[in-house]
Amino acid sequence: MNRRPAVLPYSLAGLLAGLLLAGALASSSPPASGAERDEDDAGARKGCADPLFEAPVRADSAAARGVDLPELPNGLEVGTDDPTVWLDTCGRPYVRELLHVGPHVEPTARRETAVPAAADVLALSSRPSSNRTVYLDFTGHRTANTQWNRDFRVNAFTSPPYQLDGDASTRFTAREQEQIRRAWQTVAEDYAPFDVNVTTKDPGQAALTRSSTSDKAFGSRVVITAGGPLYARCGCGGIAYLGTFDAAGPQSPRYQPTFVFTNGVSPEGWYFAEAASHEAGHNLGLDHDGLNGQPYHFGSERWAPIMGASYGKLSQFSKGEYAGATNKENDLGVMTRNGIAPRRDDHADAPSGATALQGTASRRAGAGVISTSVDKDAFSFTPAADGPVTVAVDPAGTASNLDVQLTLLDAAGQVVAQVNPPPSGDEVRPSPAWLRASWSGEVAGGRRYTVVVDGVGYGDPRRTGWSGYGSLGAYRVAVTSG
Repeated sequence: MNRRPAVLPYSLAGLLAGLLLAGALASSSPPASGAERDEDDAGARKGCADPLFEAPVRADSAAARGVDLPELPNGLEVGTDDPTVWLDTCGRPYVRELLHVGPHVEPTARRETAVPAAADVLALSSRPSSNRTVYLDFTGHRTANTQWNRDFRVNAFTSPPYQLDGDASTRFTAREQEQIRRAWQTVAEDYAPFDVNVTTKDPGQAALTRSSTSDKAFGSRVVITAGGPLYARCGCGGIAYLGTFDAAGPQSPRYQPTFVFTNGVSPEGWYFAEAASHEAGHNLGLDHDGLNGQPYHFGSERWAPIMGASYGKLSQFSKGEYAGATNKENDLGVMTRNGIAPRRDDHADAPSGATALQGTASRRAGAGVISTSVDKDAFSFTPAADGPVTVAVDPAGTASNLDVQLTLLDAAGQVVAQVNPPPSGDEVRPSPAWLRASWSGEVAGGRRYTVVVDGVGYGDPRRTGWSGYGSLGAYRVAVTSG
């Protein structure tokens, strides 16, 4: 991990600006109704025993008081060179994303009539067996007794459901359903290498908050909404605490939820999904991937880091291998120290343990997940007769992070072919066709062959290419004869 200094620079003007801003936000808060006022005031009094600040301040201004910041868990440190990082009144860091960092794209699908709320877009799950959860909440969420309420002087409030048509209900139109499904597919693929369930189905609060360190079921709620009182006060595209995914005890509900504001990002599912993955990444301890001192790296022509601004590109977790990187932390390592782990390896790496492809003589198929940067998956097949075959490996879904390399070995372990297609054609999401790999040729009947699937990079990651570090995710493999 890139360990940035915890010593904060002196800036009295910055501190005063932060205090004045917070005071202005507090004075603009709407009056609370009786029940909500009592509940929210009680929640505010449950904050840290000894607040460091009277109101949130930018991290790069906080040292004006010479305060020693609390030690953060899992080796996390407060970055002071990123203007989006703020400290709450207890000294805990969070990120306020700048408005419209990526493209503000309107969906192109035509409007449709309303459909029942029970439509299956609210029942999508990527890994329901996992006890870690990233819940994409499109239905609206009531936020009360949290640090957001306390520090922004926001009374208990309910965020409006995701919407495109101005109807603040969960009777999602077909167009809204399309965007929800796109978003879920994108976030699910971003986190496919991990043992975590990305879901649109409410898992219940117990699956998200962590009662104690012995509680093994916890996660993050990412509220996807437009506007609302918190948005009016932060003026941001999203907001999330750093390193709170596995926070236990009273801190667990206090630092939730995380918000993505579609009116500050984009209403298009493939785009605000990148923001959702990004904000969940902050919960998992990740800092921004910037460029030459700027907080966000927009990437090259085809690639961008998830913790930068990865809209419309092949987006991957990163370790800052590009020139001008402001952050060289090992994203995958940081996340595993903050609450999630890689999925178990599902297939052997070598021919000796290869999984036999199943099917008929004309078509055999299998599937898997590349879960780490050193993971490879091996599959075997034995043609019934001499003749032509086509071997194809396709990244799963419509928003893959996996750039596939296919290697075909003969019975002696010799390389028959190795395929990693160069980038070509449309570089915009969904999953570009050049991420797949296929080979066609003649094989000998009765001989065992092995297909090895690997996640790789292309070109020079210091310039316009990328490495195999973040080339991870689900795929399908098929061998067809004739």
